[in-house]
Amino acid sequence: PTVTNVGNNRGIDIGALNQFLGERNMQISNGYGVFKGKAFRIGHMGEVDDADMARLLTAMDGFLAQQGIGN
Repeated sequence: PTVTNVGNNRGIDIGALNQFLGERNMQISNGYGVFKGKAFRIGHMGEVDDADMARLLTAMDGFLAQQGIGN
């Protein structure tokens, strides 16, 4: 597996999320075609390790908390 596709069932502004992540030197990919805005993709191939994924997910949690979107 090289990528995980995540459904955007919380209505997250993926562009704003990516801007937030970009300020932290991270990036995800928006869905494309009919899935743009409805899903996003997280790449985890190559030299990505567990610590990288934990850093990304922690940053995403921070964004969601800032937006008032919690667990």
